[in-house]
Amino acid sequence: MVEIYLGYFKQGDDLNSCLEATSNNVDAFHMHAKRLYDCAKHLDKIAEVLKSYPDAKMQVDANVHFITMDGSKEILDVLVEKELASVPEWDDEEEECEGEEIVDD
Repeated sequence: MVEIYLGYFKQGDDLNSCLEATSNNVDAFHMHAKRLYDCAKHLDKIAEVLKSYPDAKMQVDANVHFITMDGSKEILDVLVEKELASVPEWDDEEEECEGEEIVDD
């Protein structure tokens, strides 16, 4: 399994971080637009990798705060090699989550 990090969380929070990092509104909106553009490019690159393996079965889990993919080890390795995804740092076999035990079959 790999995790995809886009660097985009909440539109207001993200724009606010740009407002705080710049000296004026125009620069803040340009900075925010670049962030969104970079995220879109990242997603396009992932799509191109997946397109290269049309018969592969991949599972995508898109949650509120993260995106993970699982499936073909070959594709996962390519995504990690191209720095489009990373292997999560948390333990994949057994994880505690809000008092519930999650066990990977």
